[in-house]
Amino acid sequence: MTKTKIDDFRNFLEARARELDRSARRLETIRIEGSADELDRRLGAASREFAVKKLEAENASFREARAALQRIAEGSFGECADCAEPIGAARLKAIPWAALCIHCQEATDRIEFGMAA
Repeated sequence: MTKTKIDDFRNFLEARARELDRSARRLETIRIEGSADELDRRLGAASREFAVKKLEAENASFREARAALQRIAEGSFGECADCAEPIGAARLKAIPWAALCIHCQEATDRIEFGMAA
């Protein structure tokens, strides 16, 4: 992979990490407010659950972006963490933080989700 392409990925990943970090910091405090109304309590609980799930997803995305930046710094960006083969350009373009090539990702997904080969 050319230095220019790696620099492009680095710039994108740094911007993504900054955006996710700001987003996580701006997320309103998850408040628990008492209410006598059952519907209000359920809506509040659902709202808090959504906020927590959003925070968890953004945190995971932040960690993935930071890990990809670390791979760039180490010189292993674009190389599959499992088989050490190059990760396809189309995959990296779609998912710049990908650590696995498509074949290893599919194998991991089959194991994780209990799917037959």
